[in-house]
Amino acid sequence: MREVNLNILDPEEIVRLKGVLNEVVLTLPEQRRSCALQASVAEQLLKLAANGEKDPIRLKQHLLQTLKDI
Repeated sequence: MREVNLNILDPEEIVRLKGVLNEVVLTLPEQRRSCALQASVAEQLLKLAANGEKDPIRLKQHLLQTLKDI
């Protein structure tokens, strides 16, 4: 797994990403909210942010689409 350089994210951006992660996780049925799945979603989110995606709506859409494929 490639490391994500978190130095490119400022503290405010990290707070926004955490909000996106929480919103996406809450869309899942409770029985699917495993630590492993949450970690996978967080990893995808950080990769998207590291590649320049900052829009919360597009981030959520991408993550929700990824979850449909799991």
